[in-house]
Amino acid sequence: MSNEAEGRPDSNRESDEPGPILAGYYRAWHDNCGKPRGDSISLGDVPADLDLVSIITNGEVDDDFWVALPAYIEKLHSQGTKVVRTLFLDCLYQDTYEDCGKVHIFSRLGEENGGPDRRADEIIANYLKPFDYDGLVIDVDHEPESEQMAATAEVFHALAKKWGPGSASSRLMIFDQDILLPQTSLIAQVYKDCSYYFRDT
Repeated sequence: MSNEAEGRPDSNRESDEPGPILAGYYRAWHDNCGKPRGDSISLGDVPADLDLVSIITNGEVDDDFWVALPAYIEKLHSQGTKVVRTLFLDCLYQDTYEDCGKVHIFSRLGEENGGPDRRADEIIANYLKPFDYDGLVIDVDHEPESEQMAATAEVFHALAKKWGPGSASSRLMIFDQDILLPQTSLIAQVYKDCSYYFRDT
């Protein structure tokens, strides 16, 4: 299933019929940020044959990468490649989330603090709105504890409604599960919100 974002270039495929896409993971900490060095690479060099590229980060990402990112995204959009941002499952239910070596403290989940809607708003404001992403990937590398499962699913629903397929922009929501992880019961609760389901090898 595909949910195309308004104003974005069409897929590289000639047909609008659902079909396979060519997607790749991009490890942002290897990017040269416009300063070629050694065996470094550039997000801007992703070939046009790629339908979708997922940006993955860690604590080694150079701050210059975020400066270069808008120009990278513009170039990739012009060639028809969609750009999505990967965040780990923890951001949906943990009070703290570390990304690129920085720790963000979320409002505690609970109706008195705005519940799933507020958590979704904070994720969007801190990680998604600053850039013209075509979607969000939630990397599911573990099964949430049973007491966290309902809240996790509710935040996923809220993101899909506010920023993903259920929103006016119809951006992508992708559920990306480690192939070594047994089938998580979370997917059964959120699959209707998903544009794609990836089995990450």
